Amino acid sequence: MSTSDEKSNKLMFWSLKRRTWLMMAMLLCFIGGLVVFLYTAFIMNSAEETAKKEGTMGAQNAMTNIQIALDSYNDMSRLIMMNPDVITYMSTKTYENDLDPSAARRGIYSVTNIYTFVDSVYLIRNDGSSVNIGQGITYISRDYMLDPEWYAPVANALGGNVIMINGGGAVYKKGGASLISMVRDVYDMDTQRVLGTLIINMSTDVFADCISKSTVDSSHIAIWDEHGNILFGNPDYAEYYLPGMEEGQTTSTTIRRDGKQYALTRNTSEGMPIQIVSLTAVSMTDVMPEGATAITILLIAAFILSVFISGIFITVNIASPIERLTIAIEQTKKSGWLEKLNVKLPNHEIRRLADSYNSVIEHLNDVFTKLIENEKNVQKAELRILHEQIKPHFLYNSLETISYMSVQSNAPQVHDALETLGSFYRNFLSKGDREIPLRKEIAITKDYLSLQKLRYAEVFDDIYDLDESVLDIRVPKLILQPLVENSIYHGVRLKGEKGIIKITVKGEEDGVHIIVYDSGVGMSQKQIDSVLLLAQEKDENSSFGLRGTIERIRYYGNGGDAVTITSEEGEYTKVEIVLPRSIT
Repeated sequence: MSTSDEKSNKLMFWSLKRRTWLMMAMLLCFIGGLVVFLYTAFIMNSAEETAKKEGTMGAQNAMTNIQIALDSYNDMSRLIMMNPDVITYMSTKTYENDLDPSAARRGIYSVTNIYTFVDSVYLIRNDGSSVNIGQGITYISRDYMLDPEWYAPVANALGGNVIMINGGGAVYKKGGASLISMVRDVYDMDTQRVLGTLIINMSTDVFADCISKSTVDSSHIAIWDEHGNILFGNPDYAEYYLPGMEEGQTTSTTIRRDGKQYALTRNTSEGMPIQIVSLTAVSMTDVMPEGATAITILLIAAFILSVFISGIFITVNIASPIERLTIAIEQTKKSGWLEKLNVKLPNHEIRRLADSYNSVIEHLNDVFTKLIENEKNVQKAELRILHEQIKPHFLYNSLETISYMSVQSNAPQVHDALETLGSFYRNFLSKGDREIPLRKEIAITKDYLSLQKLRYAEVFDDIYDLDESVLDIRVPKLILQPLVENSIYHGVRLKGEKGIIKITVKGEEDGVHIIVYDSGVGMSQKQIDSVLLLAQEKDENSSFGLRGTIERIRYYGNGGDAVTITSEEGEYTKVEIVLPRSIT
């Protein structure tokens, strides 16, 4: 190795090491930053999930407290309907003139006086007469109550309470304050006949009481009715109201408000036309584990140490072996031939890489040897073509036949025969080309068979089935003439009756298929195997003909699959050639 080569290899080796350490430094920075980012993101994600859980639990707790409060007022409505004075008022017929509203009012008071947030109670008979108690002035719209659409939920409840805001539009309090209405039908206990309607209205202060008993900060909560009207809480949260939420649904997401991160929770409950929205602040201190910072520092230090050890490992186990492998490969260029590497390498992937390289070198040397041998065989076959060109006896027989025709027949026939012979030789020689268009190869075969029919007109007819789309591809010259010659002399002529020789050309996906068929005496499987085997063995002493042609076709085609022979003794022989659409 020259001094310049040694310097070049050393520079390449050190460059690899420098790149390795540079990559390690970049990897360290990237992974370190990624660890910090993921660590922070993990804490933030955990904080957000914790805030969502707290917000969801708080909203559900508030909704549960509201449900409990409403259940207590539901019990109150049952007590009202069971009061004897109320029963008497509701069941007395009007023509008896014994209606006593004052007794019914006292009965209502006796039940409601222990409940804090009752705003008003209306007891309305089917005939329109009513009795009520209340704080302030509350109006009832009979038009609403007579509307079938308004009354349908009450009727469908079959005596159960239906919760509405402001009585579903039938109740209005002077001053515009919203009320929570519980509406139910009153039934006769004996006949189960509807006697009238009971409406209990509660102030929204019941929400404040329920929220105070929950874990939710009242300043971070808002309650709306089904139309988006605020009933309780922070009016600034109006933008967070979500129309169309289904009953019993809870959703949670994160938002930024006033520069802070919050978990926004929305909650609804079945049977209550309200939506609760609460905001829970996202705090990383709530999820930061003790000693997390120290653990993170230890992990980063361990990572740095791992990167440093990895750099040493790569240098010793990869960079140095690659240097030795590169020098060994460079030395093979001086030999002028592909040689195996002889270098000491560690017993791991780089050693197996060198072994694979040696295997490839050995395989390539075998391939080169075979290619050279194949080229020699092809050149020998081409030389035999040029030497023999066509069997001499064929030329003599053709000339003898033409001479006989010149005596027995008229001059035009002699002229045609000579023209055919001349065309045959012109196409046959093809200016010395080794490959010619398939169209010209067919023309050579047609001329050859035309000349043979001068002698064997009663022996065979020739038929052609040609795919025009593939006739311009190039094929090895003189692959069909030996096959049809074999069909004449070893097929149809020996059968003793007139036969046919058919040439078929068709394009397929796997290449161009050329089929030579004759209706001659056929071949046995043993004869077929002998022909194919001898052709495969490339017997240099075999005569130019079927075997030599098969040898050439295999070289240009797809190896052993390029030629197939099928035959039935006494019936036919078919030789099928498969050539690629382009010859390289």
